[in-house]
Amino acid sequence: MTPDLTIGIPTRNRREHLTSLLRRIDAIDDGRSYQVVIVDEQSSDDTPDLLARWRPRRADVTVVRHDNPMGVCGARNRIIEHAQAPYVSWIDDDDLPAPTRYGRQLDELRRTGFRWSAVGSVNIDADNVVTGHVACPPLEGAALQAALLQRNIMPVPSGGLVVETGFARELGGFDESLPYIEDWDFTIRAALADPRVAFVDEPLLGYRIVHGTSLSSHTDRMFQWISAVFAKHQAAADRLGVDLARGELQANLLAYDLRVSRAAGRRRALRMAQAQPTLPYVVRAAAVCAAPHAYRKLGDMVRDRAVPGAWRTQAREWLGIEPPELDVAPAPIREPLRPTTRPAIAAAA
Repeated sequence: MTPDLTIGIPTRNRREHLTSLLRRIDAIDDGRSYQVVIVDEQSSDDTPDLLARWRPRRADVTVVRHDNPMGVCGARNRIIEHAQAPYVSWIDDDDLPAPTRYGRQLDELRRTGFRWSAVGSVNIDADNVVTGHVACPPLEGAALQAALLQRNIMPVPSGGLVVETGFARELGGFDESLPYIEDWDFTIRAALADPRVAFVDEPLLGYRIVHGTSLSSHTDRMFQWISAVFAKHQAAADRLGVDLARGELQANLLAYDLRVSRAAGRRRALRMAQAQPTLPYVVRAAAVCAAPHAYRKLGDMVRDRAVPGAWRTQAREWLGIEPPELDVAPAPIREPLRPTTRPAIAAAA
């Protein structure tokens, strides 16, 4: 039977996080059928053993093992290639979906007839405590395209999407030349091709922002690739009359750098003021340079208090539900696939 949705998970050496995610997926019981495609990027911990012994209760599982890591874009493109469902979604191995998340997005896609969907998210820490949120943008058409070109406005723009599989293939999947900001590039191309998005503006995805191995911590390289992605879409930006929101982007990266060190935070604050030399940004930069630790604590408090009460309650309800343990057995589900040929995916535009 053809599954309703393919859920793709790239993973590497994060067995603990992956186990938590698989427990959440395994507990989904909404009457739909799911295919789970897990791309193991040469894990050297016991992730391969976990995947060999996992017996999912309701989903069909495909495990693809990369002996040489291909990066997150390559892993997501392998997921698109192996997708058997009419819709495909990706989720990082350290994020968590609400039990109703995929069903709500599939229902909205079928109701609207649109080709892709996005969902709201809450930021969570190591203990699954809500620390912030990102709502779906109240935009459509050219306004959505213009805003997306200025900065990444989608909540978790890879892990929060459900996309028609044929549409993902038409777009060329993820651009494997991009080591960072590949999800922003994907959503720009999707919006330029079809700006109709089936938004589900509810806190149905838990997103871990920063931990020891998070790509989000490499902020200097991130900004370089942000600029590269914008340059890639310069013609569309010129047509829509927009420019990159450099000051705001530097301000967003400031929250990451302040967690690295006070010196990193001060450097980012100066770049923010240089990119946007207006009074509000200059005052913020001065505050960071004078008291980086206090500014970080204030920023955390502001983000935490900005979470709407209804969102916090809803997220706490599903995050607090303890899913059942994984059903594991000595025998592997199947031999991991090592594809020698790649099905046709158009080159990313």
